[in-house]
Amino acid sequence: MKKRNILIAIFIGTLALRLFLAFSIPNLTHDSYFHLRQVEQIKETGLPLYNDDLSYGGRELLFLPGFHYLAAFLSFVIPLGILAKILPNLLLSFLPIIIYLISKQISKTPTAPLFSAFIAGLLPILYSTNSFSPFSLFLPLVFLAIYAFMNIKKNLYIYLASFFLLSVTSSSTFLLIIGFGIYLLLSLMERKKIFLSEIEIILSSIFFFIWVQFLFFKDNFLENGISFIWQNIPAQIIQDYFPKVSIGEAILLVSVIPFITGVYVVYRSLFELKGSKLFLLISLTISTTILTWFRIIQFRLSLAFFGLILAILFASFLEDAKKFFSQTKASHLKKYASIALIILLGLSMGYPAVLAAINQETPSNGE
Repeated sequence: MKKRNILIAIFIGTLALRLFLAFSIPNLTHDSYFHLRQVEQIKETGLPLYNDDLSYGGRELLFLPGFHYLAAFLSFVIPLGILAKILPNLLLSFLPIIIYLISKQISKTPTAPLFSAFIAGLLPILYSTNSFSPFSLFLPLVFLAIYAFMNIKKNLYIYLASFFLLSVTSSSTFLLIIGFGIYLLLSLMERKKIFLSEIEIILSSIFFFIWVQFLFFKDNFLENGISFIWQNIPAQIIQDYFPKVSIGEAILLVSVIPFITGVYVVYRSLFELKGSKLFLLISLTISTTILTWFRIIQFRLSLAFFGLILAILFASFLEDAKKFFSQTKASHLKKYASIALIILLGLSMGYPAVLAAINQETPSNGE
């Protein structure tokens, strides 16, 4: 019961901080207004605006409308101007709970998943508090699907519902498919037992995802060929759309402590802990790295995904650290060590998170 209260406190604290920062900044980010326009169009006509008459000579818009339909439905209850700030922050505030549930699957230490949830709630890369986009729905759904897949026999319907919503929300669901493929490959290499149910659900997911994408993007694929993967962006400006970020800046956005501990856990999982349940998480990290390298998914999304994986891996690191300290003369100091770790994480992540929110690029009232 105490752990549940702490988890609820993390959720409420995360949501309160996010909403405070969101309403402290008057406007949304630049890209948010495209999505707001789509929500307004759905609310008025029931269909998204795929042909933009306001663009010079007209413009065909291609996107998956799952997030926009959700926002349009909720806008009948909450005014859209307020909903645009509340909905994304509410969705992302559920991430600590989902990360906690996943961390419990890989760690037997009772308090370790709570630290993972705490990290997920303060991850600096997620503090674009004024961004109204499908990104805020995609991340909770993809990690809910990962949680359900880890115990697919028990959570089959949760997986099916989350994967369906993912497939109509973002094409970045492709990283989950690639991750599953790498997971099967690593499992075969390490002679880890692969359950038939896992193979069946992976194959079904692949075919369903391809079918949904074909329904929405078949004309674009037939017209542009393989370049539709890069959204037909001209080579001259693709560098601006997929900007390069320095390693130091990337580590700061996912926080230094989870990054260092994540590297340690990945090493132990691949070279020492054969057949570990962490293979799936490591496979997803590899798939994200590959897709980012080939500029198939945007860097910001890949960094957020990577940061949340690191938050989960932190629970495994904490379990190893607890075993180590229990064998030393400093075992009686573990209570103070936990308090010191909370303070250290709060300081090293809280300030960058607030700074990331303050530095969001939003248009002025005049613009």
